[in-house]
Amino acid sequence: MLLTAAIVLTVAELALAQAALRPIPSAVPLRVPLVIDDIARDEIDVLVNLATGDVLIESAVLLAEIGTAITKDRRAALEGRRDAQGNVSIKDLREVGLEAEFDQAGLELLLRIPTEIRATVDIRLRSDTPPAALGNAFPPARVSGFLNYRTALEVADEDTAKGLSPLAINFDGAVNVQGWALEGRGAWSQVGEPSLRRSETRLVRDFPERELRLNIGDLNYRTRGFQSFAPLGGFSIAKESTLQPYRLARPSGEAGFVLVEPATVLFIVNDRPLRSMRLAPGPYSARSFPFIGGINNVRIEITGDSGARQVIEFPFVFDGGLLNAGETEFSYAIGFPSYLRDGEVRYDASQSRSKKMLSLGNRL
Repeated sequence: MLLTAAIVLTVAELALAQAALRPIPSAVPLRVPLVIDDIARDEIDVLVNLATGDVLIESAVLLAEIGTAITKDRRAALEGRRDAQGNVSIKDLREVGLEAEFDQAGLELLLRIPTEIRATVDIRLRSDTPPAALGNAFPPARVSGFLNYRTALEVADEDTAKGLSPLAINFDGAVNVQGWALEGRGAWSQVGEPSLRRSETRLVRDFPERELRLNIGDLNYRTRGFQSFAPLGGFSIAKESTLQPYRLARPSGEAGFVLVEPATVLFIVNDRPLRSMRLAPGPYSARSFPFIGGINNVRIEITGDSGARQVIEFPFVFDGGLLNAGETEFSYAIGFPSYLRDGEVRYDASQSRSKKMLSLGNRL
């Protein structure tokens, strides 16, 4: 019995000795939650050095989470600090301006992005992309058309004149066949010759993907500034941004502000509440306001979590003829002068005229 106990004790001592001699790993890989500004995001791989307490962090997931939230120069500085395995340390994060800490008790990587290194966030108050439901809309029919007419009757009951006035009807319409639209306007009168008169007729083809419009016939072209409109019968080509109505080609205002704490921001245009948003601290740039022609009033009400309130208010003059920087519109028309004589549209083929308009958007 004593011999058996001695053997067991010896085996136990040998096991303890081997455990003491077994090397303890210097770095332990862990997958821990990533918490940014008190909000849990993704999980991230870290390497914790048990001897020194240093922590290496996988940069790919980190940059995917904060890359767009920090300025470009800070992101480039962080990318330049990666080691051969693509890791960065807590020290690297702090040196680029981030507040970083590894919570050993909770096993969490805690990050906070100071306001001064945050990238400016764009807030678009009006979408410049087609709505998702547009894909379910009915496509244009291969053949379609419309006809509008307007008329009026006057009843006279005076000593000099009594009864109904002569009937007159004005009409306009169009027929569209596979994208080619034949448009026309005219009038019919109960008196006068000819009773049926044509005002204008044209063939129109739009290319929305290129913002181009072709006209053949009685032209309806655009002018700018001191240009005057002269009726022409001929051909025109124009670039029209209105052919893509969801793309914002005209200045729509811009307002910048910085939040030092989480806040609720209310955007008001012309005394009409537009949108209320809950925003984190950082710099913001609000743009794409839905303005109307003339003077518009913009009001931004900011209410912080501490109760502090700030109001930003400014006017904006909207001119539908202006273009955003880099935008272009043009109109080129060539043809023969047209005029109305004896109720008919006539063309002077003895002379030709052209009208040109070019608008370039630029930022001063």
